[in-house]
Amino acid sequence: MNPCARQSGRVVLAGIVLLIALTAGAGDGTLRTISVNGAELHYRVQGNGPAVVFVHGGLADYREWLPVMEPLKGRYTTIAYSRRHSFPNRENPTRPDHSPKTEAEDLAALIDGLGVSPTHVVGVSYGASTAIFLALSRPELVASLVLVEPPLVSWLPQIEGGQTVLDDFNGRLVTPVRAAFKSGDRDLAFAATLDYFVGADAKAHVPAEVLSALRGNLRDWEVMFRSSELLPDIPRESLRELKLPVLMLSGADSYELGRLVDAELERTLPVVTRFVVADGTHDACAEHPAVCAREIGRFLADLEH
Repeated sequence: MNPCARQSGRVVLAGIVLLIALTAGAGDGTLRTISVNGAELHYRVQGNGPAVVFVHGGLADYREWLPVMEPLKGRYTTIAYSRRHSFPNRENPTRPDHSPKTEAEDLAALIDGLGVSPTHVVGVSYGASTAIFLALSRPELVASLVLVEPPLVSWLPQIEGGQTVLDDFNGRLVTPVRAAFKSGDRDLAFAATLDYFVGADAKAHVPAEVLSALRGNLRDWEVMFRSSELLPDIPRESLRELKLPVLMLSGADSYELGRLVDAELERTLPVVTRFVVADGTHDACAEHPAVCAREIGRFLADLEH
């Protein structure tokens, strides 16, 4: 989702790019399934070489990463999967404490099942938090991390200006979306989500096909917001001890939450490279897939030397 595209032209552009990502066939990749932790997950694999696993964000699925994977498949085995409650997975078991931490257990089982460890892991937003939890819990599975704006909201009260941003996040997104799902009104939950991320006039500007694709992943969103552990804390101390190389990709025009957290994350990680995507928002890699693919490729190539 694009949290700061509040001008109609930008919303349309982001919507078109997202539509391309969500409907792309993306070359010769084959959609497969794997059973992990009692769930059946769909994934797409392309290319040859060292493995790179892509983890999508909320209200999305494996297709979010296809435009970024395409330029990398000549040198890497690229793997994108749909987290357990996302399209096109069927109804998979739900945990009351569902979170990026539990999603990391699925990701670990996927990597183990495919036999691709240690692998490079690329995650955006909720998927970036999932990647971090994997690296902390199963570091032997991870060769490097690429993180696109993980929502480390628990850090905000300790960052200057962060409490105001956290209050806005909770007041305009978490509280109304949770209340809507609790009452069984999924349409209201979806509308509140669009209001926060895009603006009150989102439906007038975002293509209907994009809205339909987002709705197709509303189950993932519902499980997230009905969970007792929406976004569990990741202690700074744990990340200060993380020895893996990390590439951070940030959007120059991202929302305030992302800007505050990414600046703090860059100061915290011991082995980090950061690239800011010009004219990019929280969805920088959906908006500028060629740029993100280029920077990911450069980062991985440097690790080989």
